[in-house]
Amino acid sequence: MSAQANCFLVRRLIEEVWNENNIEVAKDIIHADYRSNEGITFESESGINRLTKEMEFYRETYPGLKFAIDFLKADGDTVTSGWRATGSSKETFTNRKGDEELLRLDSRGMGLSRILEGKIVENTFYWSRQPLHP
Repeated sequence: MSAQANCFLVRRLIEEVWNENNIEVAKDIIHADYRSNEGITFESESGINRLTKEMEFYRETYPGLKFAIDFLKADGDTVTSGWRATGSSKETFTNRKGDEELLRLDSRGMGLSRILEGKIVENTFYWSRQPLHP
């Protein structure tokens, strides 16, 4: 696939799958052997099952989780992405007024996505998940 096509796959993963929770798109772009370094409690899973468990975990941990893409760059079968993740956590803190507020997630990260047979087969993510670190 071309560099542009590979970047388009990763853009779809971030914007349509993660941000819009469109699992039908995921079925089209995720390889059956998909793996990632986000396998917190589901290391034995692969493919679409792994991705959906990752998404469920992060949506539960960070309600309103959204990603904004800063850049995408392809080199052969690998796409490097830079992005910003925002949302909130379920944890709260007491502000100066004495009111409870949700802790906010606002983190920049990078990803390496490997493409195989026209689908995303592997993701490696590097990001600080503030305020929590699952």
